[in-house]
Amino acid sequence: MIRRAKLSRINQLRYLNERYVYKIREPSSSELNYNLGESEYVKKILNNYTKEVKFLNTILKDFENHRHERSTKLTSERKEFIKLFQEKICTANSKLIPVGSSATGLLFDQGADIDLCLYTKDLEFYKDFQKHKSLRIYTFNKMRHLVYELKDINPEFQVVESVSLVDLHVPIQIFTFKKGLSIDIQVPKEDFQAIRNTNLVKHYLLADKRLSQVYLFIKKLFEALGLKNSKGGLLSSYHLMMLTIHFLQCRSMSKPVLPVLCSTIPHRVGPDVPTGTVVKLIDGEFGDYKLDWQSKNTQTPAELIFEMINYYRNFFDVNSHQIYINRGIAIKRVQNKNIAPSLQIYDPYSPISICKSPLISDAFSTGIRYIFRSMSFGKLIDSFPHFKEAKGFDKVIEDKPWSFKVKCR
Repeated sequence: MIRRAKLSRINQLRYLNERYVYKIREPSSSELNYNLGESEYVKKILNNYTKEVKFLNTILKDFENHRHERSTKLTSERKEFIKLFQEKICTANSKLIPVGSSATGLLFDQGADIDLCLYTKDLEFYKDFQKHKSLRIYTFNKMRHLVYELKDINPEFQVVESVSLVDLHVPIQIFTFKKGLSIDIQVPKEDFQAIRNTNLVKHYLLADKRLSQVYLFIKKLFEALGLKNSKGGLLSSYHLMMLTIHFLQCRSMSKPVLPVLCSTIPHRVGPDVPTGTVVKLIDGEFGDYKLDWQSKNTQTPAELIFEMINYYRNFFDVNSHQIYINRGIAIKRVQNKNIAPSLQIYDPYSPISICKSPLISDAFSTGIRYIFRSMSFGKLIDSFPHFKEAKGFDKVIEDKPWSFKVKCR
């Protein structure tokens, strides 16, 4: 159990003041405002494509019903492999923490990568790792030699490809095995952002089951367009999750779907929560925890998807707005002529935007414009999860400087 007494004084006050009260605030002049249920675009889709919308809601509900079961099955199948992997490369003072879909319950695809984070209580190691490239190279080389030995235990564990990305903001070692699995091991900074991010998403998924349905649709759609390719400088699963959460929790909305968790449960997801506690939560020490939240929003997942596309097409400007997940708002930012405009999303754990690549802004806005127009003609609705109509996107991006980064579909 997490004791409230261990929280910082600021978070104790937030906890006492906001646990049972979620007030909808009048947006300030700089905040982006959007009213759910008033969009003519959404009404047109609902009226003109009733059959397609009904089918989409049905299949999304089916996916949600099988989500936990499928994710649990895939996670269980990979558990022994991860354990073996950890025993091979970790010392007694370190461990590999599953992050991303492997830990949040959003693992749907058999071929999805396994994302792991190297965790140790020795904070000096992380400082040295970030400071010295030679240490990064040595660590990944040592890791690679140890992993190559796994083939002696099982031929399917033979490494067919190994890539060391030592110069990334968060260095990653990637292994692809004969059995088809790919493992990404990241060595984080001292803030353990990936671990905290995973814990945050895991809690948001408890708030409302529509989040997983809307996110899954958006993720699959951007995959079909080829725009989900973080290693190529385009969008990542985490970018898409934060964009989805932001829309569903906007405090300026009259009936948000999600609460702003950094306000309602800072003792579990706030930046001051000890890393060791966060690791325990990810490892499964949720117990029977349930969020004290019930949204007054009654819109279906399909309606929320259309609303989200409309919001990012006609209200949110990637070049002038910035998103703050911990506050549940998007505000206009001060323009700087010396800095190229880009998509700015701030999660609760870093003062730096999670969008590092300059390609993300145009890739996202181009994708949203294509989706918006396609849906107005009844496309990209009932073709989930394969979206065959997405092939037409190739012609739209022919002249884009980042078109070669689009992942083959």
